[in-house]
Amino acid sequence: MHPTLQQWLDELEQERTEELKLGHVQDLVLFSFTPNNLSDWGMESLSAFLQACAALYGRLPSGVDRWFYAWLDEMAGQFRICATDRLDQPLPFGCQVNPVSLETLIQGIFAVDSGLYSRQALDVWQVRI
Repeated sequence: MHPTLQQWLDELEQERTEELKLGHVQDLVLFSFTPNNLSDWGMESLSAFLQACAALYGRLPSGVDRWFYAWLDEMAGQFRICATDRLDQPLPFGCQVNPVSLETLIQGIFAVDSGLYSRQALDVWQVRI
């Protein structure tokens, strides 16, 4: 994993640990990037990072099955992640959602194409954690 992504993962784990001590875990996390960042990181590194984020959220005690989501906000130049306890819980999307594989999401991030403008549905990777 690229050192920047590893640092972000380490910081995310530290923040989630602190939040657990306070009894609350933030559900939505944003990561800003530039085209140069993507070039430096590479697809495999970004894929490993998102898988590690999902695994991190999966290790957080919740007592119930959780769902992890990742998607691109191309207008903001960010990829975003969140986790929820219920699949039917309202998600932070005000649009149609297109469930995709992690590989498809990564390709969309590198193409800066969330699917929202090109296919009228936001590409979202979701995995049970």
